[in-house]
Amino acid sequence: MPEKFIIESGTTSIEDFSFSFRNDLQAVEIPEGVTTIGISAFLFCENLKEIHLPASVVKIGKSAFCGCWNLTKINLPDGLTEIAENLFGNCLSLNNIKLPDGLKKIGNQAFKGCENLTEIKIPANVREVGEKIFADCELLSKIYCAAGSDFGKVLTDGNHAEIITFDEPAAGKENFSWQIDGGTLKIIGGDALKKISCDENSPWYDERELIKKIIIE
Repeated sequence: MPEKFIIESGTTSIEDFSFSFRNDLQAVEIPEGVTTIGISAFLFCENLKEIHLPASVVKIGKSAFCGCWNLTKINLPDGLTEIAENLFGNCLSLNNIKLPDGLKKIGNQAFKGCENLTEIKIPANVREVGEKIFADCELLSKIYCAAGSDFGKVLTDGNHAEIITFDEPAAGKENFSWQIDGGTLKIIGGDALKKISCDENSPWYDERELIKKIIIE
């Protein structure tokens, strides 16, 4: 059983069903330059624990990682604007996922059956969510979403999570961004914020212990 499968450099797309039902896969390295991952590409790769997605990926087909029971975390590339239908369905061990800020749509049952997911933040740019996206997420207790997004009933369809809202940047402030470097929190476009805080609704909350100084530009 191979520990890691490295996809050949120069590959630009992973076709539909390319690795589906491959129980010998434990880790996959996808090279920079791949832009598309097809429908059900890694469907029911039950022993897959780790997969690296490069920044070049902008589209992932529905059910691409459905049934990857042992996948615990995944970093989605910033250029991804849609979470396809059933993308992470029945990823039983998934407990760590950060959705990209540019995300606009989450498809039906995208995270259905992610039994170990405890909390998640819906980026402020999301304007469309499908049905039962967190159904059967038994441990999901907190869902963070932008104030006024009106997703509450949809997000809690099939689970008992608490909806916690956060303020999003004011309209027209697309240049708002932040980063932490050497203990300094640098906020660009800070005038877009209604308030600056370090509570659980802040986008930098998970990095709060690293912050020693704040600079606003």
